[in-house]
Amino acid sequence: MDPSSSAPSFEPPQPAGLRTEITDTASSASLPSVQPAVTEAGKQHATDIKIWKPSADARPPPRPELPDNYFVPTAAEAQRAFQGQVATRERLNDGPMLTKSLREREQSQKLNQRYARFPVTRIRVRFSDRTMLEGAFQSNSTMKVVYAFVKASLKEEVRSQAFILYQTPPRREFKLADPKIGSSTLLDLQLTPSSLFYIKFTDDALNQTQRTPPLLPELLANAQDLPPPPNVDQGTTESSSSISSAIGKGKQKLDDALKNGAKAPKWLQNLKKK
Repeated sequence: MDPSSSAPSFEPPQPAGLRTEITDTASSASLPSVQPAVTEAGKQHATDIKIWKPSADARPPPRPELPDNYFVPTAAEAQRAFQGQVATRERLNDGPMLTKSLREREQSQKLNQRYARFPVTRIRVRFSDRTMLEGAFQSNSTMKVVYAFVKASLKEEVRSQAFILYQTPPRREFKLADPKIGSSTLLDLQLTPSSLFYIKFTDDALNQTQRTPPLLPELLANAQDLPPPPNVDQGTTESSSSISSAIGKGKQKLDDALKNGAKAPKWLQNLKKK
């Protein structure tokens, strides 16, 4: 779920005496301020902080059942896939060889383009009882900033406890001890425009599902209910019939093209044999 698309705008009031900044270090121990995401050089912090209550229904919304022939590619899809393979092969074989500096410049341009498209990244951290902490970060912030934000949101007596942030599936741990993680930006780690992390403490007592998350009381007091997921049952019948119709037309076009002498790629031939 994309947090930016479903979450209502909410900025909890900051309690007196707790409005401070988070610097780019994992050792910060103050509550992040809901202010502009970058104040001055080297100081970045989270904005638009939210706390989401555990959903009353932990089950994911049901997915519509699709017929097996839905996964058979249409003639247009097969043609696009084949053309993509040809273009990739030509680019690798006929393209000019790039020096290291040119490759780095090309990569930098791609990152700049992605940053222009997604200047802000929404991060959610899910605790063991399914409560979620959310904050918005500049996409060029590092993982150290995210760790500092989480640490500053914990109770004072818990901030000394070590923890890691990870994603699953597949399990991918973001450890600050790894220099490639700690110094990498959210853009570098492909976490834009939004990502969900799970948190695990070294103290297993803090990972109990029945336990209230060790967040600041000021944050928990402003917890909100998650918006209900969209109802996928509506329009399922109409969409299924339109899918079946599109599948039939696509298969007919593919059969006609093959009868007229068009040569199918090997991967499609193997697919048809199955």
